[in-house]
Amino acid sequence: MLFGFFTKGIASLLVTPAFFIYAIIKNKVFFVLKLKQLYFYIFIILLLIFLYYYLRELSTPGYVRNMLDSEVGRWNRDDGLHTHPFWFYLSLLYESHFKYYFMAVPVFIILYFFLPRNEYRKKSTIWLISFITFFLVISFSKTKLEWYDAPLIPMFSIFLALGIKSIIERFRSTINFSTFPKLTPMVVKGSFIFFLFIFPYVSITKANLTRQNAWHDINFGRALRQYNKLQGVPRKMEMLYVGLN
Repeated sequence: MLFGFFTKGIASLLVTPAFFIYAIIKNKVFFVLKLKQLYFYIFIILLLIFLYYYLRELSTPGYVRNMLDSEVGRWNRDDGLHTHPFWFYLSLLYESHFKYYFMAVPVFIILYFFLPRNEYRKKSTIWLISFITFFLVISFSKTKLEWYDAPLIPMFSIFLALGIKSIIERFRSTINFSTFPKLTPMVVKGSFIFFLFIFPYVSITKANLTRQNAWHDINFGRALRQYNKLQGVPRKMEMLYVGLN
C-alpha cells in the first residue's frame, strides 16, 4: 500500500474498500480488526506518508494544497472539459480498452456462481470485488479521464484467467490424455493460447504502429532528434515548458 501510494498517490487507495467488503463476505471482520499487526502497519504507513508531505511542503510551500485540489478536489469538481456520463468507463472498455474480451466478462460473472468452490473461485472473488469497487469510485467521480480505467484491465484479465483455469480443471478429468502422445496436452494448451491472443495482438500492434499520436507533448523527443540531424545549428539550447508534463 505504501509503495502504491508513493507511485500513484491517492488513486492507489481506491481499491481499499474491496478488502473490507471481502472480509465481510468471508465473515472475518472481527478477526481482522483484532489483528495488532494491522494497526501497526496502518500507523507506519500513515506516518511515512505524512512525513513525506511535511518535508515536501517545507521544500515547496503550497504543495499539499495543490495536491489535495488535484487528487481529491477533482472527484467532486465539474471542470466542464472532462465531464462524462456514469457509464463512460464501461463504454471505453467495451469499445476500445478491453473490446476483444469484454463480452466474456458478463458470461464469466454469471458462470462464477456455478463454478466449484475451489482455489480459483476464492481468488476470483477478491478480483471481482476489486473491479466493482474501483469501477464505482471512478464512475461516480465528476472528472473522468480516458486512462483512469487502466487498473480495471488487469483486474478483468486475472478474473477471466482464473475462470478459464477453473473450467479447464473442471473438465480435465473427462479427457483421458494417456491415450494420446505425450506432447498432446502441450499442443492443445499452446493452440488455445495462440488463437486466444493472435487476433488482438496483430490488430493492436498494427494500430499502434500506424496511428499518429496527436498529443503534442509526446513529439518533443522526435523534434529534438530531428533537430540534432540539422547542420549549422546551435548544439546547446534551453527549453522552457510550462505545462503539467
